[in-house]
Amino acid sequence: MSWRHAITEEKREMARHLRANATASERQLWALLRRRGVGGWKFRRQQAIAGYIVDFFCIQLALAIEVDGNVHDAQAAEDLVRDQELAQLGITVLRIRNEELERNPVGVAESVAQMCASLWRR
Repeated sequence: MSWRHAITEEKREMARHLRANATASERQLWALLRRRGVGGWKFRRQQAIAGYIVDFFCIQLALAIEVDGNVHDAQAAEDLVRDQELAQLGITVLRIRNEELERNPVGVAESVAQMCASLWRR
């Protein structure tokens, strides 16, 4: 199964809704990623992939970035299944906690850049 399959109109609408109603942490990370701000890599926001919507996605690297708040503490098992299903499609998932982004945005940008560089070398 390819992650590039057709996207339902429902998922497309959900992605639009999520882009328009981004969390503060998602907006903060987008400010770092947009316009190829990290390592020159292009990221998309709220990308529908294989029935899921990931917060940020770099097609060239097959890298999904998820910004996790407290709600993810209660859904760790679901997140694990999701990450495994995306991994089966060749997609690497990088999870960043809201608190980490708030405390150290420069460090988060560096971590993303390092992940991008390591995936590019593969």
